[in-house]
Amino acid sequence: METIERYLRQIEQGGVIAAIRCRVALDLMLAVGDALHATPITTVMISHGSCQPWEIVAELHHRYGASMLVGAGPLATTMQAIAAVDAGAQFITTGGYASEIDNLCRRHHLLYIPGVRTAEEARRVLATGVRAMSLFPVRSLDVALFAQIAQTDVALRVVAMGGVDVRNLGEYAHVGVSAVVVRGVIGATAQWRMHDAIVALRRLRSVWTAPLEE
Repeated sequence: METIERYLRQIEQGGVIAAIRCRVALDLMLAVGDALHATPITTVMISHGSCQPWEIVAELHHRYGASMLVGAGPLATTMQAIAAVDAGAQFITTGGYASEIDNLCRRHHLLYIPGVRTAEEARRVLATGVRAMSLFPVRSLDVALFAQIAQTDVALRVVAMGGVDVRNLGEYAHVGVSAVVVRGVIGATAQWRMHDAIVALRRLRSVWTAPLEE
């Protein structure tokens, strides 16, 4: 429980989770990790659709240690979750609640973040003892739905996943989500340039933190 709470605090303190689906060589992916770390964005989520996803998880975890939280998702199967855990993933996300993956994470003292779509679904998931959940997918900001889900338990952490970009990032921060998952920030290709990525990511961080500093 102490480890999970530490992971939750790290996610909340960073606020932005970079979702990465990378189909390039592992060494270029590590350069992406360096850019994230320099920004700083301290939580990343590796897609199972990446090239060598579990090698990426393992290398990032080894390279950055406690200074970067490395997770995997959204995962679709228990076998994917087992592979991610074996690689060193510290949190797992899924599109919906999966009891086998929840139990796997509990056994390994890892954070599990299942997706929910309604307040009623959130209440059912909350009854299992899950500490965090994501609004998944979110096509646009639904303040009323967020408020309903947040009210199910004051200790619940809600992560917005899907439909989040630099244009609406500030709105999410204003309504009080614990963190947002941002996709498409890093497009690692053979022409990928670290400087451009750092500039884009720092802008993202500044948009997220601005409402929190008011």
